[in-house]
Amino acid sequence: MNDSHEIRALVAPIPGSSIVVPGSVVAEVVEYSEPHPFHNAPDWLAGEIAWSGWKIPLVNMALLAGTDPGSGLSPRHRYLVLKTLSDETSIQHLAVIISGLPRLHKLSRGNLEDTGSGQVTGVFSHVMIGEQAGLVPDLDALARTIEQAVY
Repeated sequence: MNDSHEIRALVAPIPGSSIVVPGSVVAEVVEYSEPHPFHNAPDWLAGEIAWSGWKIPLVNMALLAGTDPGSGLSPRHRYLVLKTLSDETSIQHLAVIISGLPRLHKLSRGNLEDTGSGQVTGVFSHVMIGEQAGLVPDLDALARTIEQAVY
């Protein structure tokens, strides 16, 4: 890809990093609501939230990726609802806890540096956008992992 090929991406802060996703997978940013917890779920799976008449899983990417192991949930957080685009699971949408407002970026080879693939299921890659660290989630792997863990 040369610098003239750009993709529109949303970069949203999470504790200790940012999450980077193509704009095409973003469904909505929603205000905090108390999640309904799962029983016997991994600690990074914060529960389910109601969204557009559905119950969707809520993921704490900071805990999953290890960018902030002490990260908790509070009313100042928002949720970034993402489309999984997966035909392999029943999970068509999931939400990620974010700690601020997302920003739209035009990403190209010139301003996006891949700093390594994810070592954790659900993390596709670690990246740098200028001076800002971020991670790109693997939404298919994340949906499969959630489905195996709680559904």
